Amino acid sequence: MRELRNLVERMVIFAEKEVIDLPDIRHAMSEDLDNLELTYVGLPLREARRRFERDLIRAKLIANAWNMNATAAQLGIERTNLYRKMKQLGIEQESPFA
Repeated sequence: MRELRNLVERMVIFAEKEVIDLPDIRHAMSEDLDNLELTYVGLPLREARRRFERDLIRAKLIANAWNMNATAAQLGIERTNLYRKMKQLGIEQESPFA
Protein backbone atom coordinates (compact mmCIF):
# COMPACT_ATOMS: atom_id res chain seq x y z
CA MET A 1 0.00 0.00 0.00
CA ARG A 2 2.97 2.32 0.54
CA GLU A 3 3.72 2.35 -3.20
CA LEU A 4 0.12 3.20 -4.03
CA ARG A 5 0.05 5.99 -1.45
CA ASN A 6 3.29 7.45 -2.87
CA LEU A 7 1.91 7.25 -6.41
CA VAL A 8 -1.30 9.05 -5.45
CA GLU A 9 0.62 11.72 -3.53
CA ARG A 10 2.84 12.39 -6.57
CA MET A 11 -0.17 12.60 -8.87
CA VAL A 12 -1.88 15.12 -6.55
CA ILE A 13 1.26 17.23 -6.23
CA PHE A 14 1.97 17.35 -9.97
CA ALA A 15 -1.64 17.48 -11.21
CA GLU A 16 -2.33 20.44 -13.41
CA LYS A 17 -6.10 20.05 -13.19
CA GLU A 18 -8.86 19.34 -10.67
CA VAL A 19 -9.53 15.71 -11.66
CA ILE A 20 -6.91 13.00 -12.07
CA ASP A 21 -8.02 10.66 -14.83
CA LEU A 22 -6.83 7.36 -16.29
CA PRO A 23 -4.19 8.86 -18.65
CA ASP A 24 -2.67 10.67 -15.65
CA ILE A 25 -2.49 7.40 -13.73
CA ARG A 26 -0.96 5.56 -16.68
CA HIS A 27 1.64 8.31 -17.11
CA ALA A 28 2.58 8.18 -13.43
CA MET A 29 2.81 4.38 -13.55
CA SER A 30 5.04 4.46 -16.64
CA GLU A 31 7.44 6.83 -14.87
CA ASP A 32 7.63 4.38 -11.98
CA LEU A 33 8.34 1.54 -14.40
CA ASP A 34 11.09 3.57 -16.08
CA ASN A 35 12.81 3.99 -12.71
CA LEU A 36 12.59 0.32 -11.76
CA GLU A 37 15.65 -0.79 -13.72
CA LEU A 38 18.05 0.94 -11.32
CA THR A 39 16.72 -1.17 -8.45
CA TYR A 40 18.22 -4.37 -9.85
CA VAL A 41 21.80 -3.31 -10.51
CA GLY A 42 24.27 -5.51 -8.66
CA LEU A 43 21.86 -8.35 -7.97
CA PRO A 44 22.35 -11.88 -9.25
CA LEU A 45 20.26 -12.45 -12.38
CA ARG A 46 17.80 -14.83 -10.72
CA GLU A 47 17.03 -12.40 -7.88
CA ALA A 48 16.87 -9.39 -10.22
CA ARG A 49 14.42 -11.23 -12.48
CA ARG A 50 12.27 -12.28 -9.52
CA ARG A 51 12.13 -8.74 -8.11
CA PHE A 52 11.47 -7.23 -11.53
CA GLU A 53 8.58 -9.63 -12.20
CA ARG A 54 7.11 -8.95 -8.76
CA ASP A 55 7.40 -5.18 -9.12
CA LEU A 56 6.07 -5.13 -12.68
CA ILE A 57 3.09 -7.35 -11.88
CA ARG A 58 2.24 -5.32 -8.75
CA ALA A 59 2.50 -2.05 -10.68
CA LYS A 60 0.22 -3.36 -13.43
CA LEU A 61 -2.27 -4.74 -10.87
CA ILE A 62 -2.40 -1.39 -9.07
CA ALA A 63 -2.76 0.52 -12.35
CA ASN A 64 -5.67 -1.76 -13.27
CA ALA A 65 -7.30 -1.55 -9.81
CA TRP A 66 -6.50 -5.26 -9.32
CA ASN A 67 -8.55 -6.27 -12.37
CA MET A 68 -7.01 -9.65 -13.17
CA ASN A 69 -8.32 -9.87 -16.74
CA ALA A 70 -7.02 -6.43 -17.72
CA THR A 71 -3.68 -7.01 -16.00
CA ALA A 72 -3.14 -10.39 -17.64
CA ALA A 73 -3.99 -8.88 -21.02
CA GLN A 74 -1.50 -6.03 -20.54
CA LEU A 75 1.19 -8.48 -19.47
CA GLY A 76 0.43 -10.75 -22.44
CA ILE A 77 -0.23 -13.81 -20.28
CA GLU A 78 -3.24 -15.96 -19.41
CA ARG A 79 -5.16 -15.04 -16.27
CA THR A 80 -4.36 -18.45 -14.75
CA ASN A 81 -0.65 -17.75 -15.30
CA LEU A 82 -1.05 -14.39 -13.58
CA TYR A 83 -2.53 -16.09 -10.50
CA ARG A 84 0.29 -18.66 -10.56
CA LYS A 85 2.94 -15.93 -10.82
CA MET A 86 1.32 -13.96 -7.99
CA LYS A 87 1.42 -16.99 -5.73
CA GLN A 88 4.99 -17.81 -6.77
CA LEU A 89 6.17 -14.24 -6.10
CA GLY A 90 4.21 -13.78 -2.87
CA ILE A 91 1.86 -11.12 -4.23
CA GLU A 92 -1.37 -11.05 -2.27
CA GLN A 93 -4.46 -9.59 -3.87
CA GLU A 94 -5.36 -6.25 -2.35
CA SER A 95 -8.66 -4.49 -2.44
CA PRO A 96 -8.48 -1.42 -4.69
CA PHE A 97 -10.67 0.36 -2.15
CA ALA A 98 -8.67 -0.40 1.01
